[in-house]
Amino acid sequence: MTDEITIYQKKMKELKNPLVLVCFPTMGVVSSIAANFIATTLKLKRIGGMDATAFQPAAVVHDGVPLPPVRIYGGKRVYKGERICSSFIVVMSEFVPPAPLVKPLAAKILDWAKDKGAPVVVSLESMPVKEEPLNTIGVTSTDNMKQLLKDYEVSTMENGVVGGLSGVLLYLAEHSSQDMFCLISEAHQEYPDARAAANLIQALSTLLPELRVDAEPLLQQAELIEAEVRQVKERAEELAPGASSISPSDVMFR
Repeated sequence: MTDEITIYQKKMKELKNPLVLVCFPTMGVVSSIAANFIATTLKLKRIGGMDATAFQPAAVVHDGVPLPPVRIYGGKRVYKGERICSSFIVVMSEFVPPAPLVKPLAAKILDWAKDKGAPVVVSLESMPVKEEPLNTIGVTSTDNMKQLLKDYEVSTMENGVVGGLSGVLLYLAEHSSQDMFCLISEAHQEYPDARAAANLIQALSTLLPELRVDAEPLLQQAELIEAEVRQVKERAEELAPGASSISPSDVMFR
């Protein structure tokens, strides 16, 4: 089934040893929020996309342009300090891949990243919030990556479960000894959690200092989103007490 997934790229100069960031929808739409913010902040250009018969039959319209469900953005790093990569590639989507496609999709992404010479693959995930403030932890595929997160003071998960595409990416990367780590933030599932997305970006910014200063606008956006969510919940309670649960689509992507 891997052969049924096509990755296409526009003609452009090759991005050397890129960090490949994989962002598919998570609880609270956290990964998608973070990916859009990163692509915008770093002014990454759309360099390609992915296609498969089993992908959602839909187009994402952005600035009047219809785009495929899975897009690929990329760009060179301008940071001159110590760095583990010279460029970025972000593979992102607002759609959850169909279950039968998850494993071949993960395998395709890892093989493609290896062909691109990516030193590290990173995925962003979320899990149900237990308490405030929101916590962020990491899961790694190799001892090398575990040491990397330790060096940057990111706690790692010792026991637990990582579901979906990120989980499959992790165990396939471990099997092939491919360097990868997944950053997981606690998040609220009732609404788009920009605050959790900011947590992921702040954790990632230890590797990508370009993002460190720029997470603040996302925190400001989080306050606006949360205020709107509270208003929606209040209106829902007024109309039908007890029916205050809302979908992320009620406050985003409209």
